[in-house]
Amino acid sequence: MPVYSYSRINTFENCPLQFKFRYVDKIKRYRESVEAFLGSRCHDVFEKLYKDKKLGKNNSLEDLLSFYNSIWDKKWRDDIQIVKGEYKAEHYKNIGQKAIKDYYAKYHPFEQSKTINLEKAVYVTLNGNGGQNYKFMGYIDRLSEVADGELEVHDYKTSGTLPEQRILDQDKQLALYQIAVENSWPNSKKVHLVWHYLVFDKEMRSYRTAEQLEKLKQVFLASIKTIEQTTEANNFLPLESPLCNWCDYPDLCPKRRHLFSVKDLPQNEYLKEDGVKLVNKYAELVNDFKEKKRIHEEEKAKIEAALIEYAKKKDLEKVIGTEFEANIKKEKKGAFPRTNEPTRIKLDEFIKEIGIWDKVSSLSSAKLLKSLQSNGLTNEQIKKINEFQTVEEKTSVSLSKLKDQQ
Repeated sequence: MPVYSYSRINTFENCPLQFKFRYVDKIKRYRESVEAFLGSRCHDVFEKLYKDKKLGKNNSLEDLLSFYNSIWDKKWRDDIQIVKGEYKAEHYKNIGQKAIKDYYAKYHPFEQSKTINLEKAVYVTLNGNGGQNYKFMGYIDRLSEVADGELEVHDYKTSGTLPEQRILDQDKQLALYQIAVENSWPNSKKVHLVWHYLVFDKEMRSYRTAEQLEKLKQVFLASIKTIEQTTEANNFLPLESPLCNWCDYPDLCPKRRHLFSVKDLPQNEYLKEDGVKLVNKYAELVNDFKEKKRIHEEEKAKIEAALIEYAKKKDLEKVIGTEFEANIKKEKKGAFPRTNEPTRIKLDEFIKEIGIWDKVSSLSSAKLLKSLQSNGLTNEQIKKINEFQTVEEKTSVSLSKLKDQQ
């Protein structure tokens, strides 16, 4: 039976090519980031805290901080990756210390619930189409039981960003763990999903109904199907994102390989590298073109304005040059109010009221006028909409060859 994990599927969703390198080609690399190291050390502390408490030992804050500092120093390696170069390892170590202090102050003496398991391995079997079954596995940071018999799945996060509640309400990882917990403890009243965002001293919660969990199973099965189809076709495309800075395979990726090959070159060698030279020259030409185009557009607008003024003074509709003639055209056009104008808000309200908002809300004034004729509106409704129109007079200039030159 194929075994999947949330991290495996998440890797594919983040970048199919990275998934290929890691799970298909099985290229074993792991550049531990300082963020991951920080998360692991905080997990170590909370595992100790609740493991000791189960055995009747209560740690003081000083005990936990001493343990944290000791295990940080013991496990730190010089090859741990710090992507954000303006920060040092000590900055991240301090973040962990503050997180532990905040957590201790909020939850001491840690009697909110009874710990059942720590770093608990859980499994879920999903039944796919055609009789194919898939096994999901994961690890719960802490599983606990509250006084009324309800269970809690706790997850500790050291992320530097705090998600909105709606994001957590759609989170798939802990929802998958809820399925596993409900299978293992079918008599539990309810399973709560609890995130501890340690950097922000924030606890956030969510819950999934049975219907939501069934839909989630189908989402996972669909993801597996996509992975299998991609694997069969061997069509793993790279997907660039900010996460690329933490990727283990920059030297193999077509989107990052060149950057990887030149980023550490001395300045004099970097500027002489063929790819760098080509891009710099191309950018220079593009920027030069844009600047010349901007200047030409400004000059063109000035001459158009002068032509219109000249034609107005002379009462002309056509001005002759050596080879070309300029045609001066005046026309009156109906226009609707612009977005956010008070009358536009009233127009939008009326369009919604008569039920054609979905069809015309994104149209320009000209297209809206045309659309009104084909939406089955009554004459009274069209008349009401037309009341929002104003007439604008516009003068335009067009160029054509003199007829005797053609």
